[in-house]
Amino acid sequence: MPITTIEDIYSEFSSVNIYEPDSIIGFYEKNAIFFNNIKQFKDADELIMYIEIVCRYATAIKDKGRYNLAIDFLEKHQVFIDQERKRLNISDTDNFYYNGLSLIKGVAYYNLKDYKTSTPIFKKLVLLDNQSDLYAEWYQYSLYGQRRWISNVILIISMALIAIGIVFSKAIKSPIIKIQMDSIGILGILGTSIYDYYTKRSFRKKKNSRI
Repeated sequence: MPITTIEDIYSEFSSVNIYEPDSIIGFYEKNAIFFNNIKQFKDADELIMYIEIVCRYATAIKDKGRYNLAIDFLEKHQVFIDQERKRLNISDTDNFYYNGLSLIKGVAYYNLKDYKTSTPIFKKLVLLDNQSDLYAEWYQYSLYGQRRWISNVILIISMALIAIGIVFSKAIKSPIIKIQMDSIGILGILGTSIYDYYTKRSFRKKKNSRI
């Protein structure tokens, strides 16, 4: 008997290995005609099933490095999902998977180095759930990416101060000024290096957190 309902689709989906992107992608594409022809849902349960499948598929294509595709997919389906939430008068579907749609989009923008777009997405998620370490961490990583130019400026200035002190050492008559220039330069390099190291180290450990 052909699969004709979201319950049937979800039942089959439950047997798919959610940690294998190709399995999720294959399942979704196999049922693409069904998904593309959904016009509405009869209740909140159907909508929540659909949201989880959409979230899993978006995660899979994001994990495959198809960031632009993930963003385009989510932009389209979030509009439909929000329309259905409004139509069904549902206000309690801001669950893990619903918020996950925005999280995946933020991660995709982050990986495209579009920090100006990803940071507000993560900030909104933090405001929705300030107890989530995952949202808070991604928000901090995105802020770091957005502000990375500040660290670069500090590093360049610090290196310039040390270089000036070496090249023009004979022209700098005051040993105190020379020591201050070197100290500021060294502190600037050490400070930015330590900050970058620990931020990137923390990021590498937690980057692969899954939806």
